[in-house]
Parts: sequence; structure tokens; C-alpha cells
Amino acid sequence: MPDIKFNCPKCNGEFTVDSSLVGRLAECSQCKTRIRIPNSNVSTEQPTIVLSSSKPQTNEPIEPQFSNYSLGNTKAIKMKQTNMAKKGTSNVPMIMGIIGGVLGVPAAFCSGACAACIGAFSDASKGTTNQTSELGNFYLWMGIIGAIAGLIGGILGKKFPVPAGVIMLLATFMSGITLIAGNLLALIVAILFLLGGAFCFTQKKEDVA
Repeated sequence: MPDIKFNCPKCNGEFTVDSSLVGRLAECSQCKTRIRIPNSNVSTEQPTIVLSSSKPQTNEPIEPQFSNYSLGNTKAIKMKQTNMAKKGTSNVPMIMGIIGGVLGVPAAFCSGACAACIGAFSDASKGTTNQTSELGNFYLWMGIIGAIAGLIGGILGKKFPVPAGVIMLLATFMSGITLIAGNLLALIVAILFLLGGAFCFTQKKEDVA
């Protein structure tokens, strides 16, 4: 038999039940409001759990025959909603992530070399030899990790848009730090990751089961 879709009049929860249950009493699992199942359909975009009963139709509240519901002695139908995951529809984050990741590796080496030169000048002025390798290694690894993070975020941008957006923004920050070494290539990488992260959050999303 066809299904009946309707909303809870109190909390607006959306549910779907078998049409054989029209006129029965049901209890909303969200706000505990008792509802009489209407003889009409209300469209919904969220998935619902379809409830059915083998008992003949009466005006008395019924207890559903499901092993996955624990209702005790209650005689009301408890309905549950399921949350739907969201996935993106744009390929822009992936494109930005791949381009930024490819450019980010040479940008990291460039930042490391620039930072090493800056450290060498600083060491020469102070008569020490410590800052050259420390600065070079810091900016090198900061750029490499940022490039990898941006690439991963871009790849995940369509399937997991929100976490991917956070990762790409983190990659933007890490790549931006290497700009201190005067590396303009890192600026391009940071802009690409920033655009990719922004598209992760703003792209059109669709529901997936």
C-alpha cells in the first residue's frame, strides 16, 4: 500500500508510515506529542523509517511489531528520523587542491632555501651558526605539510565538504606562514587553498543516504 508522509504539528518532524495506519495514534519520538496519522501526504526531503502493522485497523493506539523498537507497554507508534549526510557537487575544491599541492612542494623548498639564506645573514651578523638550518627546516616542512594538507582537503572536498574546507583553510594558514621568507610562489599556493576551502563551504550540497 502507498505511504503517508506528514509532519508533527508541534516540532515539525517529518515521518513516513504505511497508509494502512491512517487514523491511528502515533507518538512523535522528538517531542512526544501524540498525533493521529492523517489521510494526506506532506512532501519531505529527509528519509524516514516506514512503520507497518499486521494488526487490523482500529481506532485504538497500537504497538508496532518491530524488534528494533523498545516501547514497553505503551500503545503508541514511536517514529524516528534519520539524519542525512551532505556531499558537495563542485569539482573546484579538488582542482584547487591538486594545483596547490603540486605547486606547494617546490614552494616549500623555495621557502626553506630563502629562510636558510635569511638565517645565514643573521648568523653572520651575530657570529653564530644556529639559525641557518633551523629556519630552513622550519619553513621547508611547514610548506610541505601545508601542500599535503591542501591536496588531501581538495580530494575530500566533494565527499566531505565541511571537514575538507577546514583542512584547506589550515593549509592556507601553513602556506601563508612561509610567505615570511619572501616566497611569492607560496602566495599563489595559499590563494588556491583559500579558494578551494571557500568553495567547500559554499558549494551546493545534496543529501546522501
